Amino acid sequence: MRPPPALRFAEPAALYDLCHQWIDHRAVLAPVVEALRRHGLPDEGRALEACCGTGLWLAALPAGLQKLGFDLDEPSLAVARARLPGALLFCADLGGWALPPEAGGEVDVAIAIFGALAYLDDQALPGGVACLRAALKPGGLLVAEPWVAPEELSAGRPELLTVDTPHLKLSRHVLPERVRDPVRGDQVVLRFHHLLSATGLSPRLITTEDRLTLRRAAALHDALRHGGFSLLDELPGTGPDRQIGLWRRNP
Repeated sequence: MRPPPALRFAEPAALYDLCHQWIDHRAVLAPVVEALRRHGLPDEGRALEACCGTGLWLAALPAGLQKLGFDLDEPSLAVARARLPGALLFCADLGGWALPPEAGGEVDVAIAIFGALAYLDDQALPGGVACLRAALKPGGLLVAEPWVAPEELSAGRPELLTVDTPHLKLSRHVLPERVRDPVRGDQVVLRFHHLLSATGLSPRLITTEDRLTLRRAAALHDALRHGGFSLLDELPGTGPDRQIGLWRRNP
């Protein structure tokens, strides 16, 4: 087996891909795409992903779609641009953004799954929903997935993920820390400690951090309804007991 490009995995954005290789992105999105087609998504429609990261979900969408995406992390966007040379990818904050002029107008579908909307705290959620609505054509479709509800969090319980290949060893440790804020809502801080060793690379410790909002599905649904969306369908989500909602933008 050829050794991996070890230095690439020393970057947090590439580590993200390595830690999520267990997900079959195309299999997860297959029923979503089928439902989108049933509800009017054209074969050559325009699809935008919020918090697209390194582009794994965009890459799993059908090739005929014009792909757009944004993220606040430029290194992740660099990985996404290499993966999706034909996509329009731009840097923006989920809580307040707009399509750039080069986007050429509104999109047919917007996608916010796998914890994307959890980056919006309770105060920022209405504004983020308004931005998604503004980016969609009238009658356009939104694919939105709740993340973790407060009662589902095992705060203080350590979690471990490992990757073991002939040329690369990785262990990722995290101890979720719960934070309750009267304005921002119930949140969790995830500090990931990656211990990485690979052929051609000395062992190193890489730390990343996420702060996400714990929110019940019903609360997200209420925010989307108040923001001008109607629920059309629910489909299997990206994790156990999660469901992806398919919503239509109201006129």
